[in-house]
Amino acid sequence: MGQLEGAGAAYNEMVVHRLRGPLDTAVLARALDAVAARHDVLRARMVTVDGEVYQVAGPADAGYPLVTVDLSGEADPEARLVEVQRAEAGAPFELGVGPLARGRLVRLGAEVTAALSRLARRQNSSTG
Repeated sequence: MGQLEGAGAAYNEMVVHRLRGPLDTAVLARALDAVAARHDVLRARMVTVDGEVYQVAGPADAGYPLVTVDLSGEADPEARLVEVQRAEAGAPFELGVGPLARGRLVRLGAEVTAALSRLARRQNSSTG
């Protein structure tokens, strides 16, 4: 399925959280997988049937896509974080493949991590 007309970055939301202290990334990944298993929208993809677009949820065990990037060895991890944020903000979602949500953990130091989460949302005709 091609990308929906007008479904650019304006329909995407990115949230960045700063996490301070030790972080067990395996535990976080399992927790996000459990959340995705309970919430269809985190496993969704878009399909077209007879010219109509529908949202379809993937299997409950699909997990939550989470990529970890370690910038702790960089000379200026904060500057690189800005680059990672820009790249993530501009990276398209494959609407027909899904999922329409993904996350990225960016390790900035031994006990500082930035957690980026991004969700593609479809403008509902009833909301404008």
